[in-house]
Amino acid sequence: KNPLNWGDMKFKSAHIMLLKDDVDSGETKVLMLAHLPTTKSTKKIIETDCKLGPPGGIIDKEDNTPWDAMVREYYEETNLSFPSKIELINTFIWKKNHIVFVVKTINRIVEGRVTNNDEIYSRKLFTVEKLREIIKDSSGSQVKGKLKMRNSAIKSTLSILDLLEL
Repeated sequence: KNPLNWGDMKFKSAHIMLLKDDVDSGETKVLMLAHLPTTKSTKKIIETDCKLGPPGGIIDKEDNTPWDAMVREYYEETNLSFPSKIELINTFIWKKNHIVFVVKTINRIVEGRVTNNDEIYSRKLFTVEKLREIIKDSSGSQVKGKLKMRNSAIKSTLSILDLLEL
């Protein structure tokens, strides 16, 4: 049980930075979701038309705590159950009203297409090095064939990686 009174906190959103050590290489990987473009297009969407961000979203009135909101959003966006074996590494508050839970898991995370979802295209694990490269290349317009981060996730993701010394 958490003695913190979440009701006193006015968070708008709750997100998760999910870390997973790769079984083969031992490298830490980070789960990111490819968010579908907000503009409707008649062309077939591919993964690199999307922008990356961590699972999470707006806290609903029905959510008892920011943690509950994050777990709900994780399921809604990934179509996966929340990992059962986790270690809470840290909790970050971004711009006073967004909370990011940094969690490490030993559970298997299935990468791939997210079906029956009008917001998310796919889920994918990235090495920290690759994620930093994507963040560095994320300024400017979308480049065909290259993944980019969502503008709203660039600074927070980079700051958390730096603070965790990843």
